Amino acid sequence: MYHIDVAIADGLLSLAGHQDVLYTNREGCALGEIYFRLYPNAAGGSVEVSSLTVDGNEVEWVHEHDALDLRVALVAPLYPGAAIEIGMDFVVTIPPAPTERYGLFSSSSGVLSLDEAFPSVPVYDAGGWHLDPVQPFGDVAVYDASFYVVRVSAPRDVALVGTGVEVARDDDGSRQVRTFAAGPARNFYLAAADDLVTVEKRVGETTIRSIAFADDFPAAERVLTFAKEALASFSERFCRYPYTELDLVANPILPGGNAMEYPGAIVLSRPLYDPRAVIWGSVPAPAALEWDVVHEIAHQWFFNLVGNDQVNEPWIDEAMAQYAVGLYYEDAYGSRGTRTAHDWWLGNWSRVGREETAIGLPVAAYEASSYSPIVYGRGPFFLAELEDALGRAAFADFLEDYVSAFAWEIATTAAFRALAEEHCGCDLGSYFEAWVYP
Repeated sequence: MYHIDVAIADGLLSLAGHQDVLYTNREGCALGEIYFRLYPNAAGGSVEVSSLTVDGNEVEWVHEHDALDLRVALVAPLYPGAAIEIGMDFVVTIPPAPTERYGLFSSSSGVLSLDEAFPSVPVYDAGGWHLDPVQPFGDVAVYDASFYVVRVSAPRDVALVGTGVEVARDDDGSRQVRTFAAGPARNFYLAAADDLVTVEKRVGETTIRSIAFADDFPAAERVLTFAKEALASFSERFCRYPYTELDLVANPILPGGNAMEYPGAIVLSRPLYDPRAVIWGSVPAPAALEWDVVHEIAHQWFFNLVGNDQVNEPWIDEAMAQYAVGLYYEDAYGSRGTRTAHDWWLGNWSRVGREETAIGLPVAAYEASSYSPIVYGRGPFFLAELEDALGRAAFADFLEDYVSAFAWEIATTAAFRALAEEHCGCDLGSYFEAWVYP
């Protein structure tokens, strides 16, 4: 569990904070150290940690891997089931323009985007701590689900968007203070921005908020419509959306990123809101906007609710999200929508000549030019093949069972296959060998 208290500077280019992390060892062995990942140090900015304590006692720490990782050696082993509290002060510097990783961690055009900004504990499993190098494409985070209480002090004239729900607010002169509570969630996203407008709609127990630049208001309303329909589709097919709020916010991120998912929050590139723009070289922005909104909403189930190793097994959430987009298009547009989704998958895969490269490789094993065509393009065709093999109704039952079985856990390729084989009572090895395994 994370308790974070941060103050964003007036220029939106730095923040100072303190956090206390209650970490419980849920593994089958004792731990002699705890790691924190410091992603700003690999994203064009920096994070400096000071005054680190373990259960109230000051301790030393060591930076590793070009300061991407911070290692805290424990005085005594942390045995399974035991917990410790680690506190630290930190200062984060934010790059003044989009640079690394699509500019998701930057302060530009009046929008501060804090992607992976806070020191965070990675997953520990049978392979040890997940301390993978950061790649220029693909996702970087592999986290267990946790709970967050985040108190934010910021300039009074900016709007704050954060994972979770706002549970308290206070204004003090030129500053505002907002407290967000979230969880379970894989990480915490925070944005601060001026000159934005918000349209919202309540659907059942969930409030959907579309937040965009004032000039993009018509597209912001379309985002709201797409989000409403996607939540309805996926809640019916998989399970109910786990939160009472979903925020979709425009951001001046770089081309190539287009959109990014966070628990209960989605970032969308501003060009998607321009009806005259062309995305991916040939796709009109309005069409790309719908696809990206739905894809990122699918990640609320596949990445957040059902976690996975996004660095070493990215197909589990990315191919699943693409396949889920196809289900949405079927629900929204019938057989015509199904053909549209298949055409999008095929168009992406065709960028590499429909190479039969395995979809189950780590991010680092792909070239930048082949990662999306294989994982996002070829990947959903594998799931369509499994649907044919199991039968449509049986595969739908499998997906519901898969989401239920791995809710707030970490799914793997082996676990996915085992559960699918349990549902069909058959050996699916030939399918995984043809599509997934290298």
